[in-house]
Amino acid sequence: MDEVMNGAPVVKTPTAANEGYCVKCKAKRVMNTPTEVEMPGKGGAVRRAMTGTCSVCGTKMFKILGKKV
Repeated sequence: MDEVMNGAPVVKTPTAANEGYCVKCKAKRVMNTPTEVEMPGKGGAVRRAMTGTCSVCGTKMFKILGKKV
């Protein structure tokens, strides 16, 4: 069953590479212009992340990625 939030459909599907959670919309959304970045982690380690903007409201989004294999 699909939900509608803020006038946009919310579809529960497996997470795509350029999909993240929008805090403003409170739903998973596709990122516009997704870019992979590195964030500082604990102990001097580097964390991979994806940043972009929400396709519905334009809010900046982040998604923490796993380690590269």
